[in-house]
Amino acid sequence: MDEKSAFDVQPQQVPSQQTQSQQGYCQPPININIQNTNTNTNTNPAARGTQVSPKKRKVALLLAIFLGAFGVHRFYVGKVGTGIIWLFTAGLCGIGWLIDVIKIATGTFRDGAGRIIQNW
Repeated sequence: MDEKSAFDVQPQQVPSQQTQSQQGYCQPPININIQNTNTNTNTNPAARGTQVSPKKRKVALLLAIFLGAFGVHRFYVGKVGTGIIWLFTAGLCGIGWLIDVIKIATGTFRDGAGRIIQNW
């Protein structure tokens, strides 16, 4: 059997295993980020530096209670666009009027510039 058959397996030479330092490979250092990314905010407008509206909350509340269906309180605080909507829809059928009264009474209602109406 001088001829080689297709099924003859020739031993192959296995390359020698080298360490990482011999191959020129170096593992990068591990960096652990331990920074605090706290995003909590204070909800107190005075502590946050939020501007307070020069409009009086008592006036806005009285206007909202007695003339809220006509949007007079919204005109007073500078929300003219929604004041017109309140005027033609009777305070959004009374639902918007009621929400405005509650927001003004609790001190979360804002004027046209986004400032909280907080002064009594």
